[in-house]
Parts: sequence; structure tokens; C-alpha cells
Amino acid sequence: MDLQACAQLIINSLNTNNEIRQKAEEEIESAKQNQPDQFLVSLCLLAKDPATPTEARLLSLIILRRSVCLNRLIQTPYERIQDATKEKLKVLSLEILQLDLSNPFKGHVVELLGNLATSVMKETSNWNDLIQLLAQWTQSPKESQRETALKVFSHLISCQAAPESFYDSLSAVFTKGLSDASANIRLASLEGSIQFLIVYKKFRESFKSSIPNAFEIVTACLNNNQEELAISALESLIQLAEIAPDVFEPFLDAVLEICLKISSQPSVDDTVRHSCLEIIITLGENKPSYLRHRAAFLQTFINLLLKMMTHITDNPDWNKGEEFDDEDEERDIGNGCLDRLALSIRAPVVAILFDASNIPAMLNHAEWKVRHTALIAISLVGEGCSDVMKENLDQVIQCILPSFKDPHERVRWAACNTIGQMATDFSPVIQKRYHQEILTSIAMVMGDSGNPRVQSYAAAAIINFCDECKSKIVEPYLELLLGNLLALLTLNSEIVVEQAIIATAAIAECVGKSFIPFYSSFMPVMVKLLNGSGSVDSLKIRGKAIEGIGLIAAAVGSSVFAPHCQDVMGHLLQLETSNLSAEDPRAPLLQRSWGRFSKALGKDFAPFLPPILPRILASAGLEADIKLLTDDQKEEENWQLIQLDKQNTLGINTTVIQEKSDAMTLLYWLSYELRELFFPYIQQILPICLDGLGFFYHDSVRISAASIIPCLLRATFAHTNNYTEVQNLFRYVFSHVLGAIDNELEIDVQLVFLDALQECFDAAGPNSTSKEDMKKFMDLMTKILENFSNQRKLQVHRMQMVDSADFAKVELEKQHEILIKVGEVVGKALETCGETALSEIGNVYQYFNGLLYLNEYDVETQITTCFFDDLVEFGTLKAEPLYKPWLLPVVELIRHPHKDVRQSVVYGLGVLAQVNPNLFAPVLSDVLNGLNQLISMEGSREDEHIHVTENAICAMGKIIQFHGASIDINAVLPVWLSYLPVTEDDETNVIYKQLCHFMVEHSSILVGPKLERLQLLLTLFVEIFGSPLIDDDTNPTIAQILKEMQTQFPANNMQEAYQQLNPEQQQKLQHIVSN
Repeated sequence: MDLQACAQLIINSLNTNNEIRQKAEEEIESAKQNQPDQFLVSLCLLAKDPATPTEARLLSLIILRRSVCLNRLIQTPYERIQDATKEKLKVLSLEILQLDLSNPFKGHVVELLGNLATSVMKETSNWNDLIQLLAQWTQSPKESQRETALKVFSHLISCQAAPESFYDSLSAVFTKGLSDASANIRLASLEGSIQFLIVYKKFRESFKSSIPNAFEIVTACLNNNQEELAISALESLIQLAEIAPDVFEPFLDAVLEICLKISSQPSVDDTVRHSCLEIIITLGENKPSYLRHRAAFLQTFINLLLKMMTHITDNPDWNKGEEFDDEDEERDIGNGCLDRLALSIRAPVVAILFDASNIPAMLNHAEWKVRHTALIAISLVGEGCSDVMKENLDQVIQCILPSFKDPHERVRWAACNTIGQMATDFSPVIQKRYHQEILTSIAMVMGDSGNPRVQSYAAAAIINFCDECKSKIVEPYLELLLGNLLALLTLNSEIVVEQAIIATAAIAECVGKSFIPFYSSFMPVMVKLLNGSGSVDSLKIRGKAIEGIGLIAAAVGSSVFAPHCQDVMGHLLQLETSNLSAEDPRAPLLQRSWGRFSKALGKDFAPFLPPILPRILASAGLEADIKLLTDDQKEEENWQLIQLDKQNTLGINTTVIQEKSDAMTLLYWLSYELRELFFPYIQQILPICLDGLGFFYHDSVRISAASIIPCLLRATFAHTNNYTEVQNLFRYVFSHVLGAIDNELEIDVQLVFLDALQECFDAAGPNSTSKEDMKKFMDLMTKILENFSNQRKLQVHRMQMVDSADFAKVELEKQHEILIKVGEVVGKALETCGETALSEIGNVYQYFNGLLYLNEYDVETQITTCFFDDLVEFGTLKAEPLYKPWLLPVVELIRHPHKDVRQSVVYGLGVLAQVNPNLFAPVLSDVLNGLNQLISMEGSREDEHIHVTENAICAMGKIIQFHGASIDINAVLPVWLSYLPVTEDDETNVIYKQLCHFMVEHSSILVGPKLERLQLLLTLFVEIFGSPLIDDDTNPTIAQILKEMQTQFPANNMQEAYQQLNPEQQQKLQHIVSN
């Protein structure tokens, strides 16, 4: 390709005519591929020639600088040209460099030389002509040459292509440049220094003395009204604070003072002020100790942030909804900075905020914006500092509650917003302690009829409060809350109705069957909203109605939902087949709703599977839509960009990924709820799941894929009612699941994979795994434990360092979650596969054996004692050689300060008393005394300790039942009875079976010589009969006991005991004994 042809191509590629331009672009790509030598040389000549039209010259430089790169992922034209051409390019590029072009050419020339030099250095480690020229230019009296030299060196450093032999010289060059008279040179030196710090750690120490010069760049530029240069310098300093915060330490107080001073001056450019804030926040995030011990500075800084947060616009349209909110960058940045500051600095920030002069005083301020800010500050710091704030939660709640009665509507809104956020951050403590104050306050502002924005956020706060809240907490307030919500559902306000729908559904989901009395009032209203005939109508409201109806139906069950089922499901199927557009807000809510309706209808959902499943399977089977992008390619929105390196960006179509993720999640819900109905589809679903285990583009896809697999095993058993097919399927997926666990890098996903494997063992039934597969499984568990050990050492070491301690603590907690799950899945393998698992458990056992005697972290001790429990319960007597050496240390742990350790210990000792009485006998006395102490200690029935207590009662019952000959049963059994009733733990059924056993075998001891405990026993049996506290198979035994009591004990005593029952209990007893 000659020079003239190349020039014409470049000119044509700038043509406004699409056809001409596209043809030229295609020919340029062809030239890169087929004539790279001639094409690149021609581009150089065009870029060098001042007669070339400006736009064509500029484009030639741009194409050239991209073409001379080396790229590890794609072949560039430079890699296809001959060595002679490379030499010619070097000569021509140096000639272009020495033309001393002005902007906009200058930046592209620097990029060209940087890219070409990087390619040359990586190939030959040598371009002496360039290095010598640049070295000369660093000493040049011409500012443009000094700046160019610094920028090219910076580029080489960033690509790790600068010769290491030149590092010491570069140190001097960059340090000197920071003191240059020119602001441009100082800025280029600062940018280069930061790149240099990354690759040359030795430079860090010497650079510390240059920090004043670096900040002088900012102040000088501001004094000379060079704000753009000041912003560039600040951006570099932000980067420096992130990658090397320690270099600020010698001048830290001065740095903080100047940043605070600049950011506090309203007259300074906003971007400059906010950049100074960012330096402070970034230093705090990367070196928390820098700020934690500077209380006076923190106080001033937090006051500045709070002041910024009061920049709230008086907006007459505020009540219409969020889309009418005015944007206020000052307020938003203040909010964001306080949030990040609290996450990194933690306790000192909380202490300052709740000092009497700050939040408490602000809440009593005459200006509503200040009161509003105080509440927002509480909600912002709650998430990151919940463990710190829990200590003073009473004070915090008492600060918030009066704001529900504030005279200004936006403060009342902020109270709803804050209490809703805290309901999430402090769950379940806040629900248990403050339900009365919070729910009555929320109910009150739901009646704020003049302010729909307040009403909508009051309903939203209910949603947060009910999430993971126990039904018994919410049930006393149902009439109050639902009465208000029913009124909100009839208002002519979309923002209110939208939140009221979901709040109602959240309550229904929380309380379950207790919602049934209110169903007839709410469902007709919901159906009207679904059909567009409610108080307001929009596609968004109809979508929310789909969601709400699904949640309510799932809560109340199919029989209650039956009157509305046909109409609702018919309407939804019609929507399903109408191909809703991706922009229709009903589409995602419709898809998610099928899982909820499958829960509500159970097997009755079968007719709806064939119409909906093909589309779901098609979406679940989608492949990732990805592209490798060059630096000049711009993709539309809905593309996630992942920077692979300086040259390459991976583009991922998030629309496709999200569609696949949503479909996989729905498949999990459906397969979980419908079981055998899914059996006909296993052959279609299983390949999608196995492929999904390695779908690294989206965690949710991998999570759903793993979670579906045990559901398919259960579907197989539910359909066939035998384990042969189930175990065949399990053996087929086993290696895939193990491989996925081994390859997974995300801890949260690996936890789900391990949980899925545990569920698979459970679903596959007894003896599901071959000895060979069991060895592979145990080897993988050992590998994970070894990785845990390495990570544990690393995080324990980091916890000793002030600035990494908080992060290390969180990371160690994640590692402990892995440890716990390994213990659980190995325990499940032992439970289901018995001797096969026991024969391969040795390495895992040795690891837990080490943790038992290490006894450094409560969670490690707790999971080790759980492992002991599994060995005792499922290992049979063949496991005795493994757990026998642990017995005495475990008995000692019965008095451990942590409740979870005590709970696992007493459970395991109770099991041991039952399955291995000979081994247990020598420790019986110590264990019995320890159990009595746990059960009778102060606070044993409080929420924190109740599960330990009830496990201890169960263990004590086993000792009585299986070691009655070794104890004074006449003394011990009445004491055990006095510890009843039990109501909270999973062991309640076992305890009440023990009670039945003792009533049959030792009734005289239970009742007492004077029948003094007859009334207690009668009440207990009546109360637990038919309750969730016992299994169904225990009810006939209780009924028989109650009938026999009528004749076994004197009529007058029975009548006296009967009279002490309340009317409901009396009626229940009569019903039991008459059937």
C-alpha cells in the first residue's frame, strides 16, 4: 500500500457518508491484516508530514499507536511485520517525537512512543536511542521535552518495560521533577512517581520526603486558577493514598489539615473540594489507624460531612416520589463519605456521632434539615458498625422514636427510612427488644394522610422489620398493621399502594397461617390491582400485585387460596403466553411468582408446568454473550466491562446473564417445591445444572445450579420410591459436584456447593457412595481443610496488624464458615454411608483433633465438638477408637463460656449416654452435675441460652432413661420433670417422648407420693398433644396415657387437676379421651 492510497483511506474513514466511511474502515482492517509493513510505515509518514490534514494526521497517530502494541490476547499488526520494518518504525517514531507537536497531537505521540517502546523492550530489552534521548530531555531547558520524557518513562513503567538498570536514575528524575518550576512538569512527575512506586518498592522511602512538593502542586495550581491541573494532581494523590498510604505518614497531620481546609471552603471548585475529601476517606480506608487516633481531626471532619448532608433542597414535588427528587451532589457525597468513614474507622466514628453535641443535639435542632441529617447519619453507620452500636442500641432507638412525631414530614420520612434500615442491620435483636415501640410508631405514620411519601416508607419499614422476624413477634400487631395497610391499598397514590402491597405480603409471609383471618379482606383488593381495576393502575402496580398475591397464597396454602386460584392463575398464564416485553415491569415479577404459586398449590400446580417450563428451560440454557473489546470500542448499556489488562476489556451482556440467572433461580424454586412433578424433566434440566456449576460470569447461576441437583435426587425418589435410581443419579453427578467445589474461588459460592453436596448425601439415602468415591470426597475435604489452615495463619497474622485487623477478622469468619460446612458435610456422609465414610475419615479426623486441643477460637471448638457428636451418633461402636480419646476434653467443655460450644457438647454427651453406656459410665456423675448447673443457672431460659438449656434437659433425660440403675432415679426424675415445659429447640420431640416413656415406666415417681405433680403432668400432656412440639407418632401415646390416667389415679385427684385447667385445655382433654 503506497502513501497516497493510505492517505485516501484515512480521509475516507472520516467521511460523513456512512457507505464511504464503512468501506474505508473495512479496508483499513484488511491492510492491518494483509499489508501491515506498508500500512504502518505509511501511517508514520502521514503522522510526520505537516501537510497531512489535521484530522487525518491525528487519526493516523491513533491507529498507529494501537497497532504497535503487543497484546497477549489478540495478534496486532506489529507482531506480523518484518524486523526491518520495526527498525524503520523506531526511526520514524523518534523523528515524530522530535517534531515537538502541540496538543491534541502531543498526547498521542507520547502514547505512540510508549506503546512502541514497550513492544521493543519486551522483544529485545533495548532501545538505546530512545532512552538516551529521553534522558537528555529530562535535563532539557524546554518544558515540553521534559514533560514528554517524563510521560514516556511513566508509560514504560506502567507496562513494566522500563530497564531496571535505569531505576535509580528515574528515581532522581521524578524526585527532581516534583520541584520543577512548571506545574505541568510537577504533575507529570507525580503521575510517573506513582507508577514507579508500584514497581520499585525502594522508591517509596525516598518519595516520602516529596509529599509536601506533591501537595504544593495542588495549592500552586489553585492559586494560579489552574483548576484542571489541580484536579489531575488530586486524582494522582487519591491513587497514591490507595496504593501506598504509608508514604503520607511523615507529613500526615499536614496532609489532613490541608485537605480538610480546602474541602471546607465553599468558594473552591466542587470537584477540587470533593477530591480532597476523597484523599482523607481513602487514607482512612487503607490505613484506619491514621484517623482512629486523631479524635480532634475526626470530630472536625465528621462535622463537615454532617454539614454537607444538610444540603437538602426544599422540593414542592417531594411527596410525588423519588423520581421527583432533586439531585444534590454535596449531600450525596457527604452521605457516601460518612458511610465509608464508618466502615473503616468504626467505633471512634460512632462515639463522635452519638456524643451529646452531635446526633442527640441535632435531633432537637430547630432546622428540619439538621434533624433529617441526624437520622440519615444513624442509618448510614448502622450497617458497617452494627456490632459497635449494639452496645448502645437502647440509646439509638430512643433517639429515633420521637422523630415519628416530628412536625416536618421529611423528618418523619427519615425516621421510617432509618428504622427500616436498622431492622435489617440489627436483626433479630431489634425485633425482639423493640417490637412494641417500633411497630406502633410505624402504624401511626401510616396514617399520615397528607404525605404519601411518608406512608409509603412506613410500609417499606414493615417489609424490613418482617424479614426473618419470628411470627410470634408480629402476630399481636396484625390487626393494627393490617388495618392500616388495607386502608393504604385503597388510596389514590401509586407510591403508597406499591409499598402497601409488598408490606402486606411480607406480613403474610412472616406469620403464615395466622394471616388466614385477614385473607378475605385483602385478596379481593389485590386481585383488583392485578386486573387494573384498583384505586390506582399502572404496569408497575400490576406487577407488584402479582408478587403480593404469590406471597400471600404461599403463606395461607392452597385451600384458602382456592376461591381465587382459577382467575389468578388464568390471568398469569395469559400474561405468560403474551410475550411481555423486557421493559414491562410485570415480566420479572411474573417469572419469580411461579415459584411462590408452586409452593401454594403443591401438586395442584402440575397443569401449569407444561405452559411455563419450555421458556424457563430455554432461558436457563442460554450461553454467555461475551466480547473482547479494544480500548476504542464502546458498548451499549447492559454490558458489564471487565478490564483484563491495560489493552483488553471483556464485555459481558448482562441482560442475557440476568435472564439465565433468573431462570435458574426459578428452576430451583420449582424443583424444591414440586419434587416428583419434576421427574419427567430431569433429563432436560440436569445438563443445564452441570454446565451451570462452572458458569463463572454470575455467582447466582452457579448457586442455583448446585442447589437444584439435590432437588432432582429427591424428585427421583418421590417418583420411584426406591433409592436405586437415586443413587445411580447421585453417582453420575458426584464427580461434577466435587470438581465444582474444588475449582470454586468464591467462598460464598463454595459454601453453597458444600451445602448442596450435603443435601445430595441426605437425598441419596444409605450407602450411596462407593469406597473409591468416598476417598475422593474425603481427599477433597482434607484439601479444603489444608487451605483453611493456610488462610487461618495468614488472617491471624494480619489480625495482629492494626490497619488490617478488621478486614482479617471478616476474612477469618468466612474461613470459619467453610470449616463449619466441611464438618457438617462430613458428618452427613458419616450418617448416610456409615462404615464407608468411617474407613476414609482419618485425615479429616486428625485435623479436627488438632483443633480440639488448640482451643483458640470458639467456633473451631464448637465445630470440633459437633464432629465428635457425629462420630458418636453415626460412627457406631467402630468409631470408639476415634472419639474415646476426646471424651474427657469434651466433658470439660460443658462449662465453656460460649453457648454454641456448650450446646454441641451436651447434645453429644446425651447421645453417648444412649449409644455407648459403658464408655459413658465413668463420666456420668460429672456430666449430670454439669447439666444441672447449665439448666438451673441464671438466665438459662433467655433467648441466648434456651437452646443449650433444652439440649441439656434432653441429655439429662437420656441419662435417666439409659442409666437409671446407676443413679438415684427417685431423686433425679422429679428434678428433670421440674425443668419442663420445653418449647424452643428441635429436641422438644425427644424430650416429650422421654416424658411418655417415664410416665409408662415410672409414673409413681413422676406423679409423686402424694400425687403433687399430677396437675403439672396433666397440663403438660394436654398442651403438647397435637402441637408442633412433637411428632405425629407421639400423639397416640399421649392419648393412651391420658386415658389410662383416668383410671390409674383417684377420681377426686383427677377432678381436682382437671379443674385447674383453663376452659380451652378442659375442652381439649375431653376431646382426646373421648376419641
